[in-house]
Amino acid sequence: MGRMKRKNKVALITMASLVAAPVGIASAITASTAPSSQSKYVTAVAQRGNITQTIATSGTIQPVTETALSFGAPGMVSAINVQPGQRVRAGEVLAQLHLAPAKARLHQAQDLLLLDQANLAADLAGTTPRALQSAQAAVAVAQDHLAAVRQDLSTTVASNNVALTIGTTAVNQAQVALAIDQSSLLVAQQRFAIAQVMAAPATASMSVPVPAEPVAIDYGIAASQSLISTDQGYISADQSALDIANSMNASCTSQACSSLAQQWIGQDNQAIKRANLSIASADTVVADLAAVSKSESQLSQINANNTSQLDAASQAVTAAQQRLSDAEGAVSVIQQPASALVIAADQRAISAAKHALAVAQEMLSHSQIVAPTSGTVGEVNIFLGEDMYLFASTAGDIVIERSGQFEADVLVSDSLINQIRLGQRVEVTPVGDTAPLGGTVEQITPMAPTTKGVPSFPVTVLLDRPRLSLYAGISANVAITIAHRSNVLLVPTSCVHTNGRHSYVKLLEGGRSVNKSVKLGLSSGVYTQISSGLQQGSTVILANLNKPLPSFANLFKARKALGQAGVPPGPKISPLARVKPKR
Repeated sequence: MGRMKRKNKVALITMASLVAAPVGIASAITASTAPSSQSKYVTAVAQRGNITQTIATSGTIQPVTETALSFGAPGMVSAINVQPGQRVRAGEVLAQLHLAPAKARLHQAQDLLLLDQANLAADLAGTTPRALQSAQAAVAVAQDHLAAVRQDLSTTVASNNVALTIGTTAVNQAQVALAIDQSSLLVAQQRFAIAQVMAAPATASMSVPVPAEPVAIDYGIAASQSLISTDQGYISADQSALDIANSMNASCTSQACSSLAQQWIGQDNQAIKRANLSIASADTVVADLAAVSKSESQLSQINANNTSQLDAASQAVTAAQQRLSDAEGAVSVIQQPASALVIAADQRAISAAKHALAVAQEMLSHSQIVAPTSGTVGEVNIFLGEDMYLFASTAGDIVIERSGQFEADVLVSDSLINQIRLGQRVEVTPVGDTAPLGGTVEQITPMAPTTKGVPSFPVTVLLDRPRLSLYAGISANVAITIAHRSNVLLVPTSCVHTNGRHSYVKLLEGGRSVNKSVKLGLSSGVYTQISSGLQQGSTVILANLNKPLPSFANLFKARKALGQAGVPPGPKISPLARVKPKR
């Protein structure tokens, strides 16, 4: 379905850090005296419990007034089922692309997965006529697949050429129109300069500044806007002169006086007319310059999109060629018993086919825009037959207006953003309140503004059931859950020591301190999970009272070790999970 994005939101950010909230553990921390020495130790008992790792940040709560929806896949718009002002319900299909290409890719991915699974089964079963037949069928399918992706590559090249031609033509047309209008402005300004010299009586000595050897290209945005301001000043003076001439004409008692007054009236009217024509020409030049800039920006976007699409199509051809080569190689060795390497290759092929199937399913789902909530359609910014690129639109393809919901807008640093994914649970606690509100990560914006030299990505959290007492713009503390473990072995973080990649705790055994190597799991400012190396009920040493108190260095070392211990940080942001840029 289409991805959602927000407009006009300002996020407030504090320093984001990893914290955890363990549940169901009571650590026994005691002060004891070892029987074999005078040292006193503060100890704790390793126990099982639950631990939740979060990213803590802060932001602002805003009412949700608009939801901007966009396609998450490329294609041509085949149906628009709504219009501005129409009421819609959650789950209603608002628009969709031509589904045939996406369905074809899905069916092809399903077929390839079945063939790869059949190949693995045949290799495990040994050489049989059926296995040979399956291998030959895999070659035929791989050949068809290669032909299809080669056709896709040809289609992409042709489509890119058309888009590039359209974009280049638009730039050329805008530049030609600009050159013509700049020439018209030059002529108009020169004619006004001549007419201004003839203006009488009050402005007879005034002249319009015109370059000694002007050329049309001299009139850029700054020059044109300056010319407009200057000419408007002359119009005011010419109007005063016209008023004087009209007054003189009304009071003339002789034919000579009247003739002179009529001459001045004509000259002043001519100067005003020429000034207005020059101003209109300058306005046109300013608009032309904006049109040239816009068309050049669109051409740049087209070039970027063409490069991305061509790279993807070329990579698909390379992968298909390799697949065909593998299938042909499988036929050549089908008479031989399958080796461990062959089985491993089959398993890798199945993993790749499953990934391709997941991508095809996601592309199909993103070929429709589905209303995430009830509301009223505010904008429809697409048309039937439009070729949608995988760019983000700041306005959205379809905008739904709604009320009664709230969201929290936060920023997450570039070092933590890869641990955030859509659908993660979030706790939002408004400032001055103690009861958190539940919510989910609804949007991750891929464009990161820089705050104090650090890129920070906007993340939007949709609240589940906000209270009626919420105020727009109120600050809130936000905790995004990125990992959770239940019934795991936990110790206080202060007892964990880290030296490079090696982590250990100190156990109290027979009144002595003994180092014990451990493997770390999730961690927080209070507790750390021990994945291996320690048993439940072990007594760990927190501090030696005969030595200086430990600093917070252990906490930061433990966090660093956590990242080195291979704990999954969460998936990177897929392009399909992001918003489509403005075309």
